[in-house]
Amino acid sequence: MDLKAIVESVIKWVRGILLDPNPTAAEYRANNTPWKTTLIELTIPLTVVSYVVAYILAWFTGGALAFGAMASVPLWAIVAMAWSIAFLLLAAFVFDYFAGMFGGTRSYDQAVALATLAMIPSTLGSIVSPVPWIGWLLSLIATIYGLVLLYRFVPVFLAVPEPSRVKHFVVAFVTCLVINLVVATVIGGAIAGSVMMSAYSDAADSSDSGNTVGFGSGFERQAEVMEGAQNDTYDPPADGRLDEEQVQAFVSAMKKTAALRERLSKKYEGKEEPGSLGDLVGGVGDIMRLTSAEMEVVKGAGGNWAEHLWVKQAIETARVQQDINDAVAHNYALYLDYQGDIDALD
Repeated sequence: MDLKAIVESVIKWVRGILLDPNPTAAEYRANNTPWKTTLIELTIPLTVVSYVVAYILAWFTGGALAFGAMASVPLWAIVAMAWSIAFLLLAAFVFDYFAGMFGGTRSYDQAVALATLAMIPSTLGSIVSPVPWIGWLLSLIATIYGLVLLYRFVPVFLAVPEPSRVKHFVVAFVTCLVINLVVATVIGGAIAGSVMMSAYSDAADSSDSGNTVGFGSGFERQAEVMEGAQNDTYDPPADGRLDEEQVQAFVSAMKKTAALRERLSKKYEGKEEPGSLGDLVGGVGDIMRLTSAEMEVVKGAGGNWAEHLWVKQAIETARVQQDINDAVAHNYALYLDYQGDIDALD
């Protein structure tokens, strides 16, 4: 695509998001645009133009940039611009990753499209941020509207089901905030080294029995668990019947899951806010474990996630239908043998 075509494309999508966001998002989703194409033809042009125009406007008006005071220095403006692009790609990964954990459809191509289209209002808002008196307010309003679009577009691009939509958005958004905070500390603070060492040390100290050793390792562990679970396959028996060993394994896994979630939750009882950056970083790691605790227990014991889900569904079907056929009647009889344990887990 030549420069003229890129400019026309950018104008088209910007106009669409501002005037008719929902159909525009659906149209972009239907194109199945590769993430690199979105990056080159939309993300980078938008970001570069916004920084250049805002920088020029700040020079003429003497106002401050929304990207931070240090961004008024040319070198830092370039650093801030590069980080904006990198952060968008990282945020897309975070939203994509958690979409898989909350029942959505993972697609990095669509996640980058989601983040890019949702950032359009805030990008345009940052252009007017140097305008004295009112620029900051316009930028803030634009950023808030961008977050509204981000929330609205998640089901369109990542198919996160409605019951999990809020949880997915909150966890992904908080994770992005922590990442941005940590990187901003590293880039912008003269004492960044000691702050980061303290943060990761605090996160490690606050981890539970060494299982959560900071945000980075926690994220890596959960990604490995998720990947392993996604690769699991299971062919249910032709007769649809559970065996007692499967029910026992299911009950054991669910009890361990409940215990893990309770233990992680108790760590934050009575805490109104984190005591340090390390507490915040470690807290996000614990949130990640809470959301995938059941998967962690099953995979940690060498179990098959696909089989676990089938057993879970078969038990629930038996609890509801009881005797609609021989297989369900058999499974219901097994459920009755473990009814006390299973019902206690509801």
